[in-house]
Amino acid sequence: VMKRVVPQFLMELDGLSGKSEGLMVIAASNVPWELDEATYRRLPTMIYVGLPDFEARRHLLKLKTEKVERLGKVDFDRLAEQSDGFSGSDMTRLVDMTCRACLRQSVGHGEAKLVETEDFLAQLEKFSRTVSRKNLQRFEKFKAEFIA
Repeated sequence: VMKRVVPQFLMELDGLSGKSEGLMVIAASNVPWELDEATYRRLPTMIYVGLPDFEARRHLLKLKTEKVERLGKVDFDRLAEQSDGFSGSDMTRLVDMTCRACLRQSVGHGEAKLVETEDFLAQLEKFSRTVSRKNLQRFEKFKAEFIA
């Protein structure tokens, strides 16, 4: 797929040349080491966005639970600490899995269950993060080599 998509993307990007005043192109990749040099020439500024830190994870948890109607007492600090190494999508998946588990429990017991810290912790025990340490090392190596 990359062999077909990247050349098409570069051709479209080249087509913007001279017509792009005030236009900024932002691209993202989870596999930057697979992009070719022609891509790097056309996208001269690179920014590494790593995994969310403690504050970002806490904020993501609060944001993702804002609309949870049956949210009980939740220790967001503890959950942010326990989710070290999680990506933004991991945080979303954690909230979704926890809410679904509480919904299943509610249906089984006939009354609505509040979503609380313990429910999140129970899901964390079953949860595996999607970014491996090996891939993190690969990103760090790429960052050191290509991003000033």
